[in-house]
Amino acid sequence: MEADGVGASGMSDVVVGPGRHPLYRNSLDTATRIRCVGACARAWPPVLVPAGMTIPEKVAGVNGTFGVVRRPDRTLQLTLDGRPLYRYGGDRVDGSVGGNGSKVDFDGRKYTWWVVTTLGTVPSQTPTPTSTEDSHYQGY
Repeated sequence: MEADGVGASGMSDVVVGPGRHPLYRNSLDTATRIRCVGACARAWPPVLVPAGMTIPEKVAGVNGTFGVVRRPDRTLQLTLDGRPLYRYGGDRVDGSVGGNGSKVDFDGRKYTWWVVTTLGTVPSQTPTPTSTEDSHYQGY
């Protein structure tokens, strides 16, 4: 897998996954405890990794280390720096990051969702806005 550039309106560099959808992380999940299951995982589908697929630890242009974690249903999920990665069902067009900053409640748990930038998953709570044409997605 390699980095893939595409225009992104109003955001710093965003990491994209399958189907060129922006990737997100949430405030509750960790590599040792995935809570986004059921209705949460239907609204925020996890980025699943097929069994036997080798994931490169590094992708050019993306700070951080990719890996996988086993979900409660025993499937494998992509991570960046140990944080499980998701897509947002509401992002229907290329360049959409409609889930960024969303605060939602599933099964009594309050999640906050942030789009993942090429700076890594935790450098700031919100991506840095930009007004240049140089913004782009880095694909995984």
